[in-house]
Amino acid sequence: MEADAALTAQEETKRVMKFALDTIVAGLDTQFQQLKYLHQTFGFLLDTERLMTGDAIDLDDLQRKCTHFAAAFPDDVDSARLVDEIQDCRILDSRCAGVDVTPLGILKFNVSLVEMTYFPN
Repeated sequence: MEADAALTAQEETKRVMKFALDTIVAGLDTQFQQLKYLHQTFGFLLDTERLMTGDAIDLDDLQRKCTHFAAAFPDDVDSARLVDEIQDCRILDSRCAGVDVTPLGILKFNVSLVEMTYFPN
């Protein structure tokens, strides 16, 4: 009888462990789907080196990505204006040698331009 009870306890432990693993896997699937959505929406903004070179992302692709991004934030982002601002940054970057195209480098560069009134806002 004790062997049957031990087997039952072992089976119950396996059942609970399988349930826990299934729950973890389902949670991870949800997290990866959310991560994929975030990458599709914001990903083009994170790769600043590619964003700042017109060769890597052509104007049509940039407009499509900005439109998708603006659709996620319709009250906050104007896609045409975002495209224009990225294009302006590309032009300034191409005219100023040695600009660091990392996110921090671009921020520092833009802050230095505020003093020269390139970006009034």
